[in-house]
Amino acid sequence: MNSLYSKFAITTLGIMALSFLISFLLSNAYYQHFLKDENDAKNVEVSESIKEYIESDPNIDVSAYLKSVADVGYQIIVVNEDYEMTHYGSNFREENLPIDAVDQVLAGDTFHGIMEFPSETFVTGFFSNESINTIGVPVGDYAIFVRPDVSMLFHELQLLFAWLLGIMVVLSVILVLVGTKILVQPITQLQLATQRLASGDYDTSNVNTERRDEIGQLSRNFVAMTKKIETQQSMQKAFISNISHDIQSPLANIKGYSELLAIENASPEHVAYLNVINQEVLRISTLTDQLLVLTKLDYEEDFMTISEIDVKTQLETLIESFTWRIEEKGLMITYDLEESVVRGDSALLNMVWDNLLSNAIKYNVDGGSIDVTLKNTGEDVSVTVKDTGIGIPQDQLNTIFARFYRADESRSPGIKGSGLGLAIVKQIVDLHDGSVEVSSSDSGAEFRVRLKK
Repeated sequence: MNSLYSKFAITTLGIMALSFLISFLLSNAYYQHFLKDENDAKNVEVSESIKEYIESDPNIDVSAYLKSVADVGYQIIVVNEDYEMTHYGSNFREENLPIDAVDQVLAGDTFHGIMEFPSETFVTGFFSNESINTIGVPVGDYAIFVRPDVSMLFHELQLLFAWLLGIMVVLSVILVLVGTKILVQPITQLQLATQRLASGDYDTSNVNTERRDEIGQLSRNFVAMTKKIETQQSMQKAFISNISHDIQSPLANIKGYSELLAIENASPEHVAYLNVINQEVLRISTLTDQLLVLTKLDYEEDFMTISEIDVKTQLETLIESFTWRIEEKGLMITYDLEESVVRGDSALLNMVWDNLLSNAIKYNVDGGSIDVTLKNTGEDVSVTVKDTGIGIPQDQLNTIFARFYRADESRSPGIKGSGLGLAIVKQIVDLHDGSVEVSSSDSGAEFRVRLKK
């Protein structure tokens, strides 16, 4: 029901049904206001003719005559002074002839039941087969009530119109559904193209741009927009690659020359200055690499190589590589790792564990501890990194994954960072349809990453 196809089809069929209802109501209103009196007058004329014919021949067999009249398409009721009724022709659907009408005719007046038949919204008086919907005339001591037998007169036409209406409705429904499908098809193609565009696929070969209506114009605009986006993203990729090279190359030169200067009989003061230069060069180089990673992550699947990853081996290798940093700060690390395999990008997930473990070391207190666990939890794999560091204020837990977020300088004096590490963690985990949660207290922080197996 939510698709454009179903909405359009249902709307069209609803319009057809509403049109039929309005047409019926207008036709009924036209009969009530313009044709009813004329129909009444015609039937009065027929009834008067029957009366005159009977009265013109005293020897006439009234019953046989009325039967012959009924056989050619009339319904007749004859009522005597004792209110006994004799019917000729087919029976009425409803016998509701009032006694007042009989008395009126027996008294010598004409009963205009067709003209006086009450107006009803969904009942057309012309087809209402009721004994009150008749013309009554006096014939001697009798009252004769007459109306056309519509079912007899129009039986073949009724069948014909019923078939025509049935065929028209069926064909209309089929044609509406087919026509709607054809009309909506280019919009469906556009929808699929937008989905492909969102996933980084710029192929618009299936989009029909030959139409000369508004949908065709929309399709041509979409194709032009897609080409422009593709061109801009290609230019952006090239710019990122070039700017990264342009920044890293002079940084490498600065680092190299500063190391040469430190070797060539530099004073202790100069060596200290050169070490500061090297540290700042390393910090800028790291920041550049992180910005490059974040920018590439924005391209999602374009940047990912999916394979099966042994998470336990990844973590063991990473913990071993951090041994010197852990020992340098006097930390103790414990880990409990289960055998776990996930599908993802090995390099990106390794970057997640690297950032979390680096932060656990960087923001930990001297002599503190780090606990790493890897658990299989149903259909997920859970990796937890817990430290005994400075922790994260509760009011900042919702912002730590924002780009360039930095911990309060008063809580982490002398600790430098770019503020991009956790943003990278969050974006990589999101790309793997996982989740990352954080909890914290004054005695440290705990990060938990969940990934699907």
